[in-house]
Amino acid sequence: MKIDQALSRIQTLGMDTSPFIYLIEKHPLYKDRVLAIFEQVETGAIQVITSILTLTEVLTMPVAKKHVQYISEYRQMLLNTQFITSIRVDEPIAERAAVLRLVPS
Repeated sequence: MKIDQALSRIQTLGMDTSPFIYLIEKHPLYKDRVLAIFEQVETGAIQVITSILTLTEVLTMPVAKKHVQYISEYRQMLLNTQFITSIRVDEPIAERAAVLRLVPS
């Protein structure tokens, strides 16, 4: 099944750190797959929700290596992209996320 088909009924997608890294850093094995997802995000077909903690995770290596371009691209993507929402995490949200992880999909 192609990614477009798998996502055909998805309107909101919770996303962890890895896909952002694969896209920005053009990972040779995964960049085409994540690009297919982010193309749908750009058109508004899919809304991505992530945690603001993703920003911490994606910036760790670029900050350590002083890779200014990656820092800028990650910040832009996670904080200023129309169909990507980075939610702040507090205790109630963290606890609710733990409960939701136990619900079978």
